[in-house]
Amino acid sequence: MTKGRAPNNFTYYEILNLFGTVEKCSLAVLLVHWATVTFSTAYSHWYLDPDDGFYKPLNDSVFALGRGLSGDVGVFKQQEEEREEINKLGEDLSRVKEVLEEVEAAEKQGDLEEEHYRTCANCTLAGKKLQEFDLFQTTVIHPSSRKINTKPYYLKCTACLECRTEDEHARFAKEAQERNLMPYCTVIDEKWRMNPFDHLEGMQAEQDFQELPEHALTSTMYFLGNAEEEFGFTSAEEKARYKNGENLDEMGHCITIGLSRDHSDWVLFNLASIFWRIRGFPREALECDRRAYLLAPEQYRDMALVNIANILHKQGYTKNATVLMKVAAENYPHAINHFALGNMYSVVEDYRRAIIHYSAALKREPNFVEALLRWVSNLPGQNTKRSSSG
Repeated sequence: MTKGRAPNNFTYYEILNLFGTVEKCSLAVLLVHWATVTFSTAYSHWYLDPDDGFYKPLNDSVFALGRGLSGDVGVFKQQEEEREEINKLGEDLSRVKEVLEEVEAAEKQGDLEEEHYRTCANCTLAGKKLQEFDLFQTTVIHPSSRKINTKPYYLKCTACLECRTEDEHARFAKEAQERNLMPYCTVIDEKWRMNPFDHLEGMQAEQDFQELPEHALTSTMYFLGNAEEEFGFTSAEEKARYKNGENLDEMGHCITIGLSRDHSDWVLFNLASIFWRIRGFPREALECDRRAYLLAPEQYRDMALVNIANILHKQGYTKNATVLMKVAAENYPHAINHFALGNMYSVVEDYRRAIIHYSAALKREPNFVEALLRWVSNLPGQNTKRSSSG
């Protein structure tokens, strides 16, 4: 091939010289093939080669290699990066196009919400619109609900396991009766690693969080998540030797005593977070959750994520909350996690995902009334509304 000549760029006379005399019909077939391979290259740009003065096609494909670069690994890598960038751009444009089409369709339909509620039988059953439900309802996963035994933390918090003399026992008992210690997780001085969620906007703004007590969780802390009957107290005198299981501050004391004995116990850090959520101190709760998350086995880390997601949701960082709650629901697909996700997606008006998670909650607990009521009160525009981020 002549230097600088493009592949298959043969002339009619060169074909004759190469193949000699051919029959007329065979030559016709050959010419058709030549025309096909020559003109099907589909070049759209041409340039004047200064070396020989000929016009030549310019291949502007991202896969085209320049002269002398056929063995350059860096060029191949660059091509791969450009290909991925082009594919990503195409996906982004497709999503934008889809959203614009949905918005245009919604605008053509107009506001059908009031008409929907007048004619929707399910909405009549729900009794109110989705936005009228409490979409900030508190949720929690208590260690005892995962078959984790928390009874010893209660039974041992009034016993001085470290005491060696009667005086030490007496002093311990006296202090336990006169005051309750609070489980401040920041008191435990450890070099904690950065958690994977500390970069979230809501976590960065925790110093501005408001005090929002979550009183609905109070009963989950009674006897540290156990029923009184489970302890088998035989008399009032025996029961009096222990802390009042239905007193929140006294349960906080038991958590503190436990942490003083083992400050690497992720269960106690989780209980401490619930304690501070009830009291309304989200920053203290987050400090406990940071430690609970890092210390817990992989299969239990979702418990800390649920706590954090609830805090962020109530403080107005719902999109951040959905990120954590999705991870929790994937690792532990309990009905309550899907229910919480449904509420969060409803707040950001991503009704499509909200209904998906309300449905998932109902599949796991068919009698989950709150999830059912929210599911049947969905809006007609839910399939066209979506949030900009998770």
